[in-house]
Amino acid sequence: MTEKLKNKINDEQLKIRAISDEKITVKLTNNYAFQKIFKNTKIVKGFLMALLDLKEYEIKKIEITDPFTLGENDEEKEGILDIKLILNQNRKINIEMQNTYQDDWTERSLFYNCRMFTDGLKKGHPYGEIPPCIHVGINQMISPNYYHKFSLMDEKTKEIYSRKFQFHMIELKKLKYVKEKQKKKPLYRWAKLIAAQTWEELEQESKGNKYMERALEEMIKISQDERERYLYLREEMAESDRASQIQSAQRIGRKEGEILKLISLVQKKILKNKTLPQIAEESEEDTIVIEPIYTLIKENPEAEKEEIYKMLNL
Repeated sequence: MTEKLKNKINDEQLKIRAISDEKITVKLTNNYAFQKIFKNTKIVKGFLMALLDLKEYEIKKIEITDPFTLGENDEEKEGILDIKLILNQNRKINIEMQNTYQDDWTERSLFYNCRMFTDGLKKGHPYGEIPPCIHVGINQMISPNYYHKFSLMDEKTKEIYSRKFQFHMIELKKLKYVKEKQKKKPLYRWAKLIAAQTWEELEQESKGNKYMERALEEMIKISQDERERYLYLREEMAESDRASQIQSAQRIGRKEGEILKLISLVQKKILKNKTLPQIAEESEEDTIVIEPIYTLIKENPEAEKEEIYKMLNL
Protein backbone atom coordinates (compact mmCIF):
# COMPACT_ATOMS: atom_id res chain seq x y z
CA MET A 1 0.00 0.00 0.00
CA THR A 2 1.42 3.37 -1.01
CA GLU A 3 1.82 6.12 1.59
CA LYS A 4 -0.67 8.33 -0.30
CA LEU A 5 -3.34 5.62 -0.31
CA LYS A 6 -2.69 4.79 3.34
CA ASN A 7 -3.16 8.43 4.33
CA LYS A 8 -6.36 8.68 2.29
CA ILE A 9 -7.84 5.61 3.99
CA ASN A 10 -6.85 6.89 7.45
CA ASP A 11 -8.36 10.28 6.67
CA GLU A 12 -11.65 8.69 5.57
CA GLN A 13 -11.75 6.68 8.79
CA LEU A 14 -11.23 9.85 10.83
CA LYS A 15 -14.09 11.58 9.02
CA ILE A 16 -16.38 8.65 9.75
CA ARG A 17 -15.44 8.77 13.43
CA ALA A 18 -15.93 12.53 13.50
CA ILE A 19 -19.57 12.34 12.33
CA SER A 20 -20.40 9.24 14.37
CA ASP A 21 -21.95 8.98 17.83
CA GLU A 22 -18.63 7.85 19.30
CA LYS A 23 -17.93 9.52 22.63
CA ILE A 24 -14.46 10.99 22.76
CA THR A 25 -12.67 12.46 25.77
CA VAL A 26 -10.94 15.69 24.87
CA LYS A 27 -7.51 15.89 26.50
CA LEU A 28 -5.40 19.01 26.76
CA THR A 29 -2.25 17.01 26.06
CA ASN A 30 -3.56 16.80 22.50
CA ASN A 31 -1.77 19.61 20.69
CA TYR A 32 -4.85 20.74 18.75
CA ALA A 33 -7.00 20.96 21.87
CA PHE A 34 -4.21 22.64 23.83
CA GLN A 35 -3.77 25.40 21.25
CA LYS A 36 -7.51 25.84 20.79
CA ILE A 37 -8.15 26.25 24.51
CA PHE A 38 -5.10 28.26 25.53
CA LYS A 39 -5.42 30.73 22.68
CA ASN A 40 -8.66 31.83 24.32
CA THR A 41 -7.63 34.95 26.27
CA LYS A 42 -10.39 34.46 28.85
CA ILE A 43 -9.00 31.03 29.69
CA VAL A 44 -5.25 31.65 29.49
CA LYS A 45 -5.75 34.60 31.84
CA GLY A 46 -6.54 32.19 34.66
CA PHE A 47 -3.53 30.03 33.83
CA LEU A 48 -1.18 33.03 33.86
CA MET A 49 -2.57 34.20 37.20
CA ALA A 50 -1.66 30.81 38.68
CA LEU A 51 1.70 30.53 36.93
CA LEU A 52 2.95 34.05 37.66
CA ASP A 53 1.16 34.51 40.99
CA LEU A 54 -0.88 37.48 39.75
CA LYS A 55 -4.19 38.91 40.90
CA GLU A 56 -6.98 39.29 38.37
CA TYR A 57 -6.77 43.10 38.39
CA GLU A 58 -3.02 42.92 37.63
CA ILE A 59 -3.71 41.48 34.18
CA LYS A 60 -4.72 44.44 32.03
CA LYS A 61 -4.39 42.96 28.56
CA ILE A 62 -3.48 39.69 26.85
CA GLU A 63 -2.60 39.70 23.17
CA ILE A 64 -2.23 36.42 21.29
CA THR A 65 0.43 36.91 18.61
CA ASP A 66 1.64 34.97 15.57
CA PRO A 67 3.48 31.89 16.90
CA PHE A 68 5.69 31.67 13.80
CA THR A 69 9.32 32.52 14.61
CA LEU A 70 11.27 33.50 11.50
CA GLY A 71 15.03 33.17 11.07
CA GLU A 72 16.91 36.33 10.10
CA ASN A 73 18.49 34.60 7.09
CA ASP A 74 18.21 31.34 5.16
CA GLU A 75 20.72 29.57 7.41
CA GLU A 76 18.88 30.31 10.65
CA LYS A 77 16.31 27.98 12.08
CA GLU A 78 12.61 28.73 12.09
CA GLY A 79 10.17 27.39 14.62
CA ILE A 80 6.54 27.20 15.57
CA LEU A 81 5.64 27.79 19.19
CA ASP A 82 2.31 26.44 20.41
CA ILE A 83 1.18 29.74 21.90
CA LYS A 84 2.86 33.12 21.88
CA LEU A 85 1.36 36.08 23.71
CA ILE A 86 2.06 39.49 25.19
CA LEU A 87 0.92 40.26 28.73
CA ASN A 88 0.09 43.83 29.74
CA GLN A 89 1.87 45.08 26.62
CA ASN A 90 5.33 44.41 28.07
CA ARG A 91 5.84 40.73 28.92
CA LYS A 92 6.40 38.24 26.12
CA ILE A 93 5.34 34.68 26.89
CA ASN A 94 5.40 31.49 24.86
CA ILE A 95 3.76 28.27 26.00
CA GLU A 96 4.69 24.94 24.48
CA MET A 97 3.31 21.45 24.95
CA GLN A 98 5.77 18.60 24.23
CA ASN A 99 4.47 15.04 24.32
CA THR A 100 7.64 13.24 23.23
CA TYR A 101 10.94 13.54 25.07
CA GLN A 102 13.74 15.49 23.37
CA ASP A 103 17.21 15.49 24.91
CA ASP A 104 17.93 18.88 23.32
CA TRP A 105 14.87 20.49 24.91
CA THR A 106 17.03 22.83 27.02
CA GLU A 107 18.81 24.21 23.97
CA ARG A 108 15.52 24.45 22.07
CA SER A 109 13.85 26.51 24.82
CA LEU A 110 16.95 28.73 25.02
CA PHE A 111 16.80 29.29 21.28
CA TYR A 112 13.14 30.33 21.36
CA ASN A 113 13.53 32.59 24.36
CA CYS A 114 16.66 34.29 22.97
CA ARG A 115 14.86 34.90 19.69
CA MET A 116 11.86 36.35 21.50
CA PHE A 117 14.07 38.42 23.82
CA THR A 118 15.75 40.32 21.00
CA ASP A 119 12.77 40.47 18.64
CA GLY A 120 11.46 44.00 18.15
CA LEU A 121 14.45 45.85 19.61
CA LYS A 122 15.17 48.61 17.11
CA LYS A 123 18.42 50.42 16.48
CA GLY A 124 18.93 53.30 18.89
CA HIS A 125 16.53 51.98 21.52
CA PRO A 126 18.01 51.46 25.01
CA TYR A 127 18.50 47.88 26.17
CA GLY A 128 16.46 48.71 29.26
CA GLU A 129 13.36 48.71 27.08
CA ILE A 130 13.68 44.99 26.33
CA PRO A 131 10.60 43.38 27.94
CA PRO A 132 10.75 40.29 30.16
CA CYS A 133 10.52 37.02 28.20
CA ILE A 134 9.04 33.87 29.70
CA HIS A 135 9.19 30.39 28.19
CA VAL A 136 6.66 27.90 29.57
CA GLY A 137 7.40 24.27 28.77
CA ILE A 138 4.95 21.50 29.63
CA ASN A 139 6.12 17.87 29.87
CA GLN A 140 9.88 18.28 29.55
CA MET A 141 11.66 18.02 32.91
CA ILE A 142 13.65 15.11 34.29
CA SER A 143 13.19 15.81 37.99
CA PRO A 144 11.15 14.58 40.96
CA ASN A 145 9.33 17.92 41.07
CA TYR A 146 6.41 18.81 38.82
CA TYR A 147 7.23 22.53 38.59
CA HIS A 148 10.43 24.56 38.19
CA LYS A 149 11.10 28.25 37.67
CA PHE A 150 14.50 29.29 36.32
CA SER A 151 16.10 32.76 36.19
CA LEU A 152 19.65 33.98 35.62
CA MET A 153 21.49 34.04 38.94
CA ASP A 154 24.85 33.68 40.66
CA GLU A 155 25.50 29.97 41.28
CA LYS A 156 27.27 30.60 44.60
CA THR A 157 25.31 33.44 46.24
CA LYS A 158 21.97 32.73 44.48
CA GLU A 159 21.77 36.45 43.74
CA ILE A 160 19.42 37.09 40.79
CA TYR A 161 21.21 38.58 37.79
CA SER A 162 18.03 39.27 35.84
CA ARG A 163 14.37 38.25 36.00
CA LYS A 164 13.76 39.30 32.42
CA PHE A 165 14.79 35.88 31.11
CA GLN A 166 12.67 33.13 32.68
CA PHE A 167 11.80 29.50 32.12
CA HIS A 168 8.83 27.81 33.77
CA MET A 169 8.69 24.02 33.40
CA ILE A 170 5.72 21.82 34.29
CA GLU A 171 6.10 18.02 34.26
CA LEU A 172 2.70 16.32 34.28
CA LYS A 173 4.11 12.84 34.96
CA LYS A 174 5.43 14.04 38.34
CA LEU A 175 2.02 15.16 39.67
CA LYS A 176 1.60 11.94 41.63
CA TYR A 177 4.66 12.86 43.73
CA VAL A 178 3.40 16.31 44.73
CA LYS A 179 3.31 17.01 48.48
CA GLU A 180 0.12 18.13 50.21
CA LYS A 181 1.35 21.70 50.65
CA GLN A 182 1.96 22.07 46.91
CA LYS A 183 -1.50 20.72 46.11
CA LYS A 184 -3.01 23.90 47.53
CA LYS A 185 -1.37 26.00 44.84
CA PRO A 186 -3.57 27.18 41.93
CA LEU A 187 -0.93 26.04 39.43
CA TYR A 188 -1.26 22.46 40.67
CA ARG A 189 -4.96 22.49 39.76
CA TRP A 190 -4.15 23.75 36.28
CA ALA A 191 -1.54 21.02 35.84
CA LYS A 192 -4.11 18.44 36.96
CA LEU A 193 -6.61 19.84 34.46
CA ILE A 194 -4.07 19.62 31.62
CA ALA A 195 -3.18 16.05 32.64
CA ALA A 196 -6.82 14.89 33.03
CA GLN A 197 -7.73 11.76 31.04
CA THR A 198 -11.50 11.53 31.64
CA TRP A 199 -14.51 13.87 31.66
CA GLU A 200 -14.96 13.08 35.35
CA GLU A 201 -11.45 14.31 36.12
CA LEU A 202 -11.98 17.42 34.00
CA GLU A 203 -15.21 18.26 35.83
CA GLN A 204 -13.62 17.63 39.22
CA GLU A 205 -10.56 19.79 38.57
CA SER A 206 -12.44 22.68 36.95
CA LYS A 207 -15.28 22.96 39.45
CA GLY A 208 -15.40 26.31 41.23
CA ASN A 209 -12.81 28.04 39.01
CA LYS A 210 -14.43 30.20 36.33
CA TYR A 211 -11.41 30.05 34.02
CA MET A 212 -11.16 26.27 34.20
CA GLU A 213 -14.93 25.93 33.85
CA ARG A 214 -14.69 28.00 30.68
CA ALA A 215 -11.97 25.66 29.43
CA LEU A 216 -14.22 22.66 30.11
CA GLU A 217 -17.05 24.32 28.16
CA GLU A 218 -14.76 24.80 25.15
CA MET A 219 -13.57 21.20 25.38
CA ILE A 220 -17.17 20.00 25.35
CA LYS A 221 -17.76 22.08 22.22
CA ILE A 222 -14.80 20.36 20.55
CA SER A 223 -16.28 16.96 21.37
CA GLN A 224 -19.68 17.91 19.89
CA ASP A 225 -18.69 19.70 16.68
CA GLU A 226 -17.96 17.44 13.67
CA ARG A 227 -15.15 19.60 12.26
CA GLU A 228 -13.55 20.08 15.67
CA ARG A 229 -13.78 16.35 16.35
CA TYR A 230 -12.06 15.61 13.06
CA LEU A 231 -9.18 18.03 13.74
CA TYR A 232 -8.79 16.66 17.27
CA LEU A 233 -8.79 13.03 16.09
CA ARG A 234 -6.34 13.84 13.28
CA GLU A 235 -3.84 15.25 15.79
CA GLU A 236 -4.41 12.27 18.07
CA MET A 237 -3.60 9.89 15.22
CA ALA A 238 -0.51 11.89 14.26
CA GLU A 239 0.82 11.66 17.82
CA SER A 240 0.10 7.94 17.95
CA ASP A 241 1.83 7.37 14.60
CA ARG A 242 4.91 9.29 15.71
CA ALA A 243 5.19 7.25 18.92
CA SER A 244 4.76 4.02 16.94
CA GLN A 245 7.41 5.05 14.42
CA ILE A 246 9.93 5.85 17.13
CA GLN A 247 9.26 2.52 18.86
CA SER A 248 9.69 0.68 15.56
CA ALA A 249 13.01 2.39 14.95
CA GLN A 250 14.14 1.48 18.46
CA ARG A 251 13.35 -2.19 17.86
CA ILE A 252 15.73 -2.30 14.94
CA GLY A 253 18.61 -1.98 17.41
CA ARG A 254 21.21 -0.58 15.06
CA LYS A 255 24.41 1.21 16.01
CA GLU A 256 24.57 5.00 15.85
CA GLY A 257 26.98 5.05 12.92
CA GLU A 258 24.71 2.83 10.82
CA ILE A 259 21.64 4.99 11.53
CA LEU A 260 23.53 8.22 10.75
CA LYS A 261 24.59 6.71 7.43
CA LEU A 262 20.98 5.76 6.70
CA ILE A 263 19.75 9.26 7.62
CA SER A 264 22.29 10.79 5.24
CA LEU A 265 21.13 8.46 2.46
CA VAL A 266 17.45 9.35 3.01
CA GLN A 267 18.30 13.06 2.99
CA LYS A 268 19.98 12.69 -0.42
CA LYS A 269 17.03 10.72 -1.79
CA ILE A 270 14.54 13.34 -0.58
CA LEU A 271 16.56 16.07 -2.33
CA LYS A 272 15.97 14.07 -5.52
CA ASN A 273 12.20 14.12 -4.79
CA LYS A 274 12.07 10.39 -4.10
CA THR A 275 8.97 9.08 -2.33
CA LEU A 276 9.01 6.96 0.83
CA PRO A 277 8.32 3.67 -1.03
CA GLN A 278 11.00 4.52 -3.61
CA ILE A 279 13.58 5.26 -0.92
CA ALA A 280 12.76 2.05 0.92
CA GLU A 281 13.09 0.02 -2.29
CA GLU A 282 16.29 1.68 -3.52
CA SER A 283 17.99 1.43 -0.13
CA GLU A 284 16.77 -2.16 0.32
CA GLU A 285 15.25 -1.25 3.68
CA ASP A 286 11.84 -1.99 5.16
CA THR A 287 9.43 0.97 5.02
CA ILE A 288 8.90 0.73 8.78
CA VAL A 289 12.61 1.53 9.25
CA ILE A 290 12.67 4.42 6.79
CA GLU A 291 9.36 6.05 7.67
CA PRO A 292 10.28 7.80 10.99
CA ILE A 293 13.52 9.11 9.45
CA TYR A 294 11.73 10.22 6.29
CA THR A 295 9.01 12.04 8.28
CA LEU A 296 11.49 13.92 10.48
CA ILE A 297 13.59 15.01 7.50
CA LYS A 298 10.51 16.28 5.66
CA GLU A 299 9.44 18.22 8.76
CA ASN A 300 12.97 19.53 9.41
CA PRO A 301 14.56 19.97 5.95
CA GLU A 302 17.42 22.14 7.25
CA ALA A 303 18.43 19.80 10.07
CA GLU A 304 21.79 18.02 10.00
CA LYS A 305 21.86 14.22 10.19
CA GLU A 306 23.01 14.40 13.83
CA GLU A 307 19.96 16.53 14.70
CA ILE A 308 17.63 14.05 12.99
CA TYR A 309 19.29 11.24 14.95
CA LYS A 310 18.58 13.05 18.24
CA MET A 311 14.95 13.62 17.22
CA LEU A 312 14.54 9.87 16.74
CA ASN A 313 15.15 9.58 20.50
CA LEU A 314 16.74 6.14 20.17
